[in-house]
Amino acid sequence: MEAIVDRLIEEPNASVLVRELIEAGVPCAHGHAWRTDHVKKLQRLSKDEPGWAKFIDVLSTEQQEAAYEALVRMREDTPSQVAQQLNREQWVHSLLGSGMCPRSATSRSAP
Repeated sequence: MEAIVDRLIEEPNASVLVRELIEAGVPCAHGHAWRTDHVKKLQRLSKDEPGWAKFIDVLSTEQQEAAYEALVRMREDTPSQVAQQLNREQWVHSLLGSGMCPRSATSRSAP
């Protein structure tokens, strides 16, 4: 947090700092970010056809796209790498607001 304050003193344009934080994958104060365990949960859910169908059914289109994107990326990357990539690219979180995660969030959709 101190580094962010120091950076804001150096660069008084807050929108420049916000872009830097987003590019670095720094989550908001409430932590609505992808985590390794979230990616692993998607992986487990995808192996249960009825459970996956029920889960996907309650998601927005953007959340569905993010869930499928996470699964595709896990073919070549670890859950940790996938979570970092999704955060850096600001993919909407698939578990938040789906009943699978305790909080809902306002997230940006995929680029």
